[in-house]
Amino acid sequence: MSYQASKIEEHQAQLYRLTATTGKIAFLDEGKGDPILLIHGIPTNSWLYRDLVNPLVSQGHRVIVPDMLGFGASDKPDLESSYAPEMHSHRLGELVDALKLDRFSVVVHDAGGPWSYDMIKERHKQIDNLVFLNTILFPEGFNPPINPKGGSFFVKLLGELYESGTFGKLIVNSTLKQGTSKHKLKRQERRGYWHNLKQGSDAAIRYFFGHLDKMRSEAEEFHSFLESTDHGINIGSIWGMEDDILIGEKQIPLMISELGMKEERIIKLEDVSHFVTEEEPERVAKHICDLMG
Repeated sequence: MSYQASKIEEHQAQLYRLTATTGKIAFLDEGKGDPILLIHGIPTNSWLYRDLVNPLVSQGHRVIVPDMLGFGASDKPDLESSYAPEMHSHRLGELVDALKLDRFSVVVHDAGGPWSYDMIKERHKQIDNLVFLNTILFPEGFNPPINPKGGSFFVKLLGELYESGTFGKLIVNSTLKQGTSKHKLKRQERRGYWHNLKQGSDAAIRYFFGHLDKMRSEAEEFHSFLESTDHGINIGSIWGMEDDILIGEKQIPLMISELGMKEERIIKLEDVSHFVTEEEPERVAKHICDLMG
């Protein structure tokens, strides 16, 4: 395997760059075969999927993992509207076009769901598989630790704290600790998440926490699309059941009742929390391959 990275610098040295709307996005592109787009959420980046790359490549997949704008090695413009879900989706579409992907699959985690939903709706005829990993799919069971109003002083302060070296590190480390139930991340693993936040991610953070209702509405519109459209996408889910923010006990019954998903297409990781790719990367990679047939 060509991909090897034990430090964030080694990971980012292997990223490509694409000039997209409102900024350049960095992305990993490894392997040959059926393409899979792996989409991270907040406050993470493509580092989230580092331990899935080689297992998926070994199963015959081309693995494409972008740093969403505002995160990781991608540009971090100060214009908050750059981070609206529809803008993230538009840039993902630009990446798909630039890489000339005729058909592909999508895996989403956390805010990566709402950031991808418009692209999936627009390109559903190109998409073979969609796998949810503890993502924002229904308003029910989405329990963010904070829910401030957009434009509030607290949102601005939160962005500044994320961007600052010391406080940003503390916030990210606390988030990672809260979102893992059994795996204690090593310093270099944690550093992969907070290393770039201090370099200008405050606008992306401000937008997300100031527009949580937008994330909920994107989720509602998307599952309405899935219910009403003959989309032809093979859908599955892998869910860490110890997650306190995206609660499986509330989300999973709705996947079954509202989306018509079969129970065997929903894999419950009973002893795993939010960051499923950190706690059980090999299991998650295997389950992704199994769900995609």
